[in-house]
Amino acid sequence: MSFDLDDKVIDYIEQAVKLPVPLETGRQDQSGPAIIYIMQPMQKYTRYYNGRVKRSFAFQIAAKLPRMEEAIQVLNDINSAIERAKPGDINSASGSFCFRNAQMTQNPSYKDTIEDAGVTYSVYAASFEVEVIIN
Repeated sequence: MSFDLDDKVIDYIEQAVKLPVPLETGRQDQSGPAIIYIMQPMQKYTRYYNGRVKRSFAFQIAAKLPRMEEAIQVLNDINSAIERAKPGDINSASGSFCFRNAQMTQNPSYKDTIEDAGVTYSVYAASFEVEVIIN
């Protein structure tokens, strides 16, 4: 059974938010605009007697877009969609987790300005936390 939380959160975001460019995972080393998604486990977890674990994961999404306003708006739209998600909205295809809830932990904030192929990009990032039950 593979743990597919990051893939399913990405699927949910892509269905709920009109993104100007595809959502990518990990580092963004390519030229041009990008929206990057990085998942990290947190130390917040509870073990149950039946072997299941309630665990929180931190996600950071960075937007590298030519217009600062567009980067901030995309991140606000993503955070809004994630916070509206209810149990059953984000489902594991492998049965590896049950989504519980999500919350924004950091508003979109300025990270950098990058000159890339003659275009100046604004980089903004926002963070959120997702709580799941791991089966």
